[in-house]
Amino acid sequence: MAVDYISALNAGSGLNSTQIVDALVDAERIPKEELLTKKIDEKTVSISSLSKVKTEFATLETTLKALDETTGLLASSSEASISVAITDTSDVSEFSYTMDITQLATSQTLAFDGYTSSTDAVGSGSLSFEFGTWENNAFTTNSDLTTQTVTISAGNDTLEDVRDAINDAAIGVTASILQTGVDSYSLIMQATSGADYAMRVTATETDGDTGLANLDFSTYDATEVAQDGQDAIFTVDGVTVTRSSNTITDLFDGVSVTLNYANTDPVTLAVSYDTATAYAAMSTFVDELNGLSELLGEYTARGINGGVAGALAGDPLMRSFQNKLRTLTTTAIEGYGDSPVYLTNFGIATERDGTLTLDYDDFVEAFEDDPDSFAAIMNTRVTTDNSALTGTIAGDTFVAGSYSFVLSGSVPTIDGASMSTNGSYHYASSGDPDGLYIYTTETDTTATVYMGRSLLDTLLAYTEDVLATGSDINTKISDYSDDLADYELELTDLSADMASARERYMLKFGSMESAVKGLKDTGAYLTQFMDSMNQDS
Repeated sequence: MAVDYISALNAGSGLNSTQIVDALVDAERIPKEELLTKKIDEKTVSISSLSKVKTEFATLETTLKALDETTGLLASSSEASISVAITDTSDVSEFSYTMDITQLATSQTLAFDGYTSSTDAVGSGSLSFEFGTWENNAFTTNSDLTTQTVTISAGNDTLEDVRDAINDAAIGVTASILQTGVDSYSLIMQATSGADYAMRVTATETDGDTGLANLDFSTYDATEVAQDGQDAIFTVDGVTVTRSSNTITDLFDGVSVTLNYANTDPVTLAVSYDTATAYAAMSTFVDELNGLSELLGEYTARGINGGVAGALAGDPLMRSFQNKLRTLTTTAIEGYGDSPVYLTNFGIATERDGTLTLDYDDFVEAFEDDPDSFAAIMNTRVTTDNSALTGTIAGDTFVAGSYSFVLSGSVPTIDGASMSTNGSYHYASSGDPDGLYIYTTETDTTATVYMGRSLLDTLLAYTEDVLATGSDINTKISDYSDDLADYELELTDLSADMASARERYMLKFGSMESAVKGLKDTGAYLTQFMDSMNQDS
């Protein structure tokens, strides 16, 4: 505290003006400062709480994306010679097949040697690549593939330049340089795998610049063939099948099969429903939803009956989140058969506080009884009751449900409304089934089409809306941040105002002390004068 020297020297009124000024300033400052500090604390807590809610929505979104299209189906192989993986959960179904592999697909590989370094000049000109089949030294062109030409320019014609030019052309040929010994290098050309993708390479040299002809393979030369191209040969349940690649995506719907090595022993490939996989996915789904529900419950608690009020108690946005989540998890899920699907079908109950509970026994019983219905939770899809038709969805504007498809004389309708046609595809571009595509080679047929939007995708769309730029929660955080900045500015301004007030008070008290001193001095003079007069008398 500042020392009031005027009071200490008894030179003025005798009052402690510094203390009086402090008291006056504090009386003016403290109520305003406490109000602003309270507002700052409240906004800081609100912003922090809103940010945590936003983070929880982001965590839920990440989890939902990871679980998307989980069906409980599991692909397996009984032996390592064949690998199998599900690639399209909307198209895959249960199966079990026996396979064996006679031979793997290989790529024709040509090796051109005679080079002492990777920077040897090869010569300029062009290399023409045709694709097809070599048999008995005769070449048959693959009519589905066009001839490709790679130009080798003068000055850019080293072995490395040729390799790069072939690779940059992206014609289905991979070129590399292999050091085969001391000062011995070869240019390797590898075609796409399969018997019908072998190369015939015709080299045309630039006039006066020789050397590129060493890469000519227009006639079959066994000395330049490191490996012939061949198809994979295998059987499926005893039926012989060939493919040009060892990775096969068109053998079973929604499944990719990879042939790893030849094996004539039978290998069982299967796709089947796995209860443990489905339960684990559902448990994760429930846990993440509960994490968000519990956080919202904590922040919106009213604090009645002695409880502690939440940081966002009474906030209408938080209440809307709670109501929306409760609605989404209790509403019927349409488009997965003739009857709607509910979370309760799989042993999930909604508690009074909005959280979910998952009963293991009820889930297992429901899943094993009707595993296909589990897709209603995890997998948006189109199904039909006619095996001659397959359906897909483009976009997300459709209304989930069942629709009557009729194809009469190649004229398609869906629930009586006309559809557009492009070859074997029929599609709806408006109305409730907007985005529906039906594929069939039939010309007269009917079917019930089920368009289902999974609960997971519905929740995912909601979380994306919540987190979108300009969403309600982002706007509220931004507004609160602006308010907080304003309060902090007011607090800074208050400090400046109080400094000015102190200065004014000190000037006033200084003037008062000066006046009092003057009066005291006058009093002292008069006393001295009177004393002198009395002595003279």
